[in-house]
Amino acid sequence: MENINNTHHQQNHEGIFQKIRNTLNYHKISGKVIAMILVFMITMVTFTFIVIRQNQTALNTVDLVKEIRIPVPISTADVISGANRVSASQRAYFMTGEEHFKQERLYIWENQIDPAIDNLIGLKTLLTEEDQLKLEEAITVVSNYKDLQNELDEYYETNLKDIDLKLAATAIDSSTIVLHVDEIAKQTEYRNKLNSLVATSASGKRKELRNLLMPLNNTQEEVLKSDVGQLNDGISHTNTIVIVISLGSSLLWLFVAMVIIRSLRISIEKPVNILKRLEVGELPEDALASKDELNDIIQASKNLSANLKKASDFALEIGEGRFEHEFQPSGDKDTLGNALVQMRDKLQAVATEDKKRNWITKGMADLGEILRSNENFEELHHAIIIFLVKYLDANQGAIFQVEEAENENSKLKMMACYAYGRQKFLEKEVKPGEGLIGQVYLEKKSTLLNEIPEDYVNITSGLGGAKPKSVVICPVMANETINGIIEIASFKSFEEYQIDFLEKIGEQIAAVISSIKVNIKTSHLLKESQEQAEKMRAQEEEMRQNVEELEATQEEMARKELEISAQLEAINNTMAQIEFDSKGNILKANKNFTEALKYSLEEIQGKHHRIFIDPDYANSDEYKLFWQDLANGKQQSGEFTRIAKDGSEVLISATYTPVIDREGEVTKVIKLAIVRQEKNEQVLVAANGRGK
Repeated sequence: MENINNTHHQQNHEGIFQKIRNTLNYHKISGKVIAMILVFMITMVTFTFIVIRQNQTALNTVDLVKEIRIPVPISTADVISGANRVSASQRAYFMTGEEHFKQERLYIWENQIDPAIDNLIGLKTLLTEEDQLKLEEAITVVSNYKDLQNELDEYYETNLKDIDLKLAATAIDSSTIVLHVDEIAKQTEYRNKLNSLVATSASGKRKELRNLLMPLNNTQEEVLKSDVGQLNDGISHTNTIVIVISLGSSLLWLFVAMVIIRSLRISIEKPVNILKRLEVGELPEDALASKDELNDIIQASKNLSANLKKASDFALEIGEGRFEHEFQPSGDKDTLGNALVQMRDKLQAVATEDKKRNWITKGMADLGEILRSNENFEELHHAIIIFLVKYLDANQGAIFQVEEAENENSKLKMMACYAYGRQKFLEKEVKPGEGLIGQVYLEKKSTLLNEIPEDYVNITSGLGGAKPKSVVICPVMANETINGIIEIASFKSFEEYQIDFLEKIGEQIAAVISSIKVNIKTSHLLKESQEQAEKMRAQEEEMRQNVEELEATQEEMARKELEISAQLEAINNTMAQIEFDSKGNILKANKNFTEALKYSLEEIQGKHHRIFIDPDYANSDEYKLFWQDLANGKQQSGEFTRIAKDGSEVLISATYTPVIDREGEVTKVIKLAIVRQEKNEQVLVAANGRGK
């Protein structure tokens, strides 16, 4: 037993080794392909190793640039620009005393300078010893500069800030300057000293900081240029290697491919010759065997030849129209055989569909001729139902028409009926929703009834009658509008294509019936439009007379408007005028007013009326009451004394008139005045103002 097992294992191993030898055999196609793959893999591995080695050198240089060359210049620039910004903020704080400048300076220290210093400290170990010493000295200078700014703040807040705030809160004029001489002197002394400290100590620290950091920045920039040069050299070297390897591998591949292609061409010639013979329709039976994998193609061609002969015989039968001829494909994957079977089934179905389409087309053409040749409304319905019953080989049929009425009173009236070869003259009306006909009217969809109740159809022939087997009810509809219903009963079941025919001719019938109805309505509407045209002509004559009266009224209003404009222009040229808003602020004034009080319009516009009166009177209750009355709509008149720009008094006779809008609110005050002076009398009009 043990010997049998050992023999079995030995046979398995020998079988595996035999498969491997066959696969690696150069005379086989698989062996040639494996040889090409091995050459390709060796070339690509060599190429990849060299490129990766070159790229790693470039990546090391890039890491240095990212870790040192770029962060150091960025951080030094942040420190220098931050020092300039905090200096500007401190100067603004000393000039204005506003705390937000001080907060802004602290924000710059915390969010720009200090983080930049921390970054430089983190990069310190990566710098040279000389750069490390410069960095340590720069850090010390930054710390001293920050302490110096705090000392300057303390000096300003101790000696100057209170004096600045006190002087800023007090109006300095000729009457108070003596009281503040000491404060101004102290302010000047402390200010000069503070400016001196800022200009010397603070500026010196910033300059020292720049002198320490800029060389550090310049050093990294020089090293960065050197690194970039190394990267460029590495890229050029890599490009050269890629070109050399690409050319060498291309030549090697070209040689190997030519050798293998020549060998493959010889192996492929045998099956190609067989396939060419099959291509021209020859069915080879004397094909020579081959020693490689292509022998399977030769054997498969013999089977293909037999299958093609079977398929060609079947195709000839189909061409003769004998669709019942049997044909068995070689299997589920026999594409040609299965395609021929599907072709037979589809051609058979197409022939049946063509027969149905021709039947529908002929029916629609015959019905179209009936619709064109019958102009009488009732005769048309009889002709339609007779044609449909005969063409469908049915025994009964009726056509219903929707009567013209309001929606709530709509009903379907039977217009024609035909049964057992004779025209029937019946009267029947159906309401929407009543029975199957009423339901089809509401649903706008055809209905096929294959189980007929005993009493559904009660029309019989003279010899008696039998219950029909199938009834179809179809709407006569176009553009979702139902014009009627067709009902057909037959002893045979209706096919789907017959129902489709009824639905299509229903659209055709509906279009013709709608056209006839439109023509009838058009004749009625034409008569009504002629009557309305007569009424319109009478109304147009009446409207023309009204327009003439309106034009006369407009001309009279335009004439009066010109007169009023001339009167206002005369008042403006002879009197002094000024306008105020409801609070007494001056809106505008004419030339007579500004010349009387020696002002220009630009000097008084937007100012209050009180500039023309004595200050004591301007603060009195009487003056406030004067403007309150004007704001309440009360007119004020009298003679008033006004003060001109040069301080002289001007006597005027004036009237203050409030202007009230539709809501009863005072929108402005108009003042008209006569200025009384020696040998001079002017008129002043003031609008939108309050005061005397």
